[in-house]
Amino acid sequence: MYPGLTVKKLFVLFIGILCVTGCGNTSVRKADSKSPGIKKTDMKDAAGKQSGRYDEVGIASFISDEYDGKMTASGVRYDRNKLTAAHPSLPFGTRILITNLGNTKKVEVTVIDRFQRTTDRVVNVSHKAGLDLDLIESGIAKVGIIIVEKPVQDFN
Repeated sequence: MYPGLTVKKLFVLFIGILCVTGCGNTSVRKADSKSPGIKKTDMKDAAGKQSGRYDEVGIASFISDEYDGKMTASGVRYDRNKLTAAHPSLPFGTRILITNLGNTKKVEVTVIDRFQRTTDRVVNVSHKAGLDLDLIESGIAKVGIIIVEKPVQDFN
């Protein structure tokens, strides 16, 4: 056939082409699809009124001041005075509405960082967001999260 092309070289070439064409991921994720681990949950606020459906319910805490000015996983520097949060799986740039289920205080934040979920904590908020939710003194609060807007493209 071709000079210098042996059966062994043809086999290696065939396997290489097979790997390149057959091993690709062909699934397409829709922009409005839910992130893994996020479940809709019915909750009642502190006044007992139906507050709607939350995308996620769990414990919120606030990010320690020792991280102020440090780089986050998204590449943005953490600023304790901005309305930001860390979430284990939501895309960076996602805007979420957090409701303190103990007092019904709400705050809208932008996800800029990650944390490893090892407990029932669902979000870590900036100091400013913690003040708005009135959870600084206690350190934690049970919250409901509603996804307001997911980013259309990469956050950075």
